Amino acid sequence: MDYLEGFLIGPVWSDTEYQTRRHTMVHIVLASLVAALYVALLVMPSLRPIVLIVPVRISAVAFVLLMFLTPFLSAFYYRIPAFIRPLMLVFYIAVYAFGIMTLLHLVLPLYQPDVSALSDMALERINERIDLTTGWFTVLGPMFSMVTGIIMGGLWLVGEGLLVVIGIIAVPLLLIVLIKSWRRLFDLIIVNVFFAEVRRRR
Repeated sequence: MDYLEGFLIGPVWSDTEYQTRRHTMVHIVLASLVAALYVALLVMPSLRPIVLIVPVRISAVAFVLLMFLTPFLSAFYYRIPAFIRPLMLVFYIAVYAFGIMTLLHLVLPLYQPDVSALSDMALERINERIDLTTGWFTVLGPMFSMVTGIIMGGLWLVGEGLLVVIGIIAVPLLLIVLIKSWRRLFDLIIVNVFFAEVRRRR
């Protein structure tokens, strides 16, 4: 519970050990899960009405409103009774939920694969890369050029696949980093401006 509170509320307000530890891997895992959901929605469009149940305009407005609201909730989080705090965490979870939902609404229309032709496209891509790399080593003779071409073509395909995976993960990772960076900036503004003004008035 302490870790969840630290992750959602942020290091400015959290009184847990969250603020003294690095959390890069957690962010990458979350971004990978979002990327996997994106791929699932691409290949199984029937899931979209279930996952993207909230229209894009509503999810975007809710995301922006919660981005501004939750830092103010954080200022009083540890002053409310402990049994109410889990209910407040729903608002923080909703920030990420609406942000991810808005992101998926925006990026899914950008690429619409023909699922039935994916296997044919993959085989064609493999043949193209192997044929191309085999041609680079024709001076080695038919046998060696074929073996070398298959190896180099395979490495090329693996590299392309890794770049695609990294690209798909990088987008939601950027969203998570932006959410946390914005929250930290806004939290610091509240602490150093709003509460500083309150202290001066006292």
